[in-house]
Amino acid sequence: MILQCWHFFLSGELCPAAVRGFSSNAATFVAFSSIFLLVKLFPGAAAAAGLRAVFGAFAAVCAANAAFCLAFLPETAGKTLAELEAMFGGGGHEEEEEGDAAAGRRK
Repeated sequence: MILQCWHFFLSGELCPAAVRGFSSNAATFVAFSSIFLLVKLFPGAAAAAGLRAVFGAFAAVCAANAAFCLAFLPETAGKTLAELEAMFGGGGHEEEEEGDAAAGRRK
């Protein structure tokens, strides 16, 4: 369940502006679909493996998630959206600026 919160703040920071709406919606769909599957599969898994094993698996997933975030997600505090897009290579503003500069040369 702890994985469900990541998409709410990461999609706004990590996705380029051109696809931010679609990617946010896709991430939300995946998150709520996984919640649905978790709710449906939990009783069977608890009956088959026991609560200790199921919650142990949840703890392992949370630990792996924390390790992934610490290893691969950069700190974004204090950075503007333009800086984040440049950092992740998803700009889109570069093409607009180049187009504006080219238009200015043609005048």
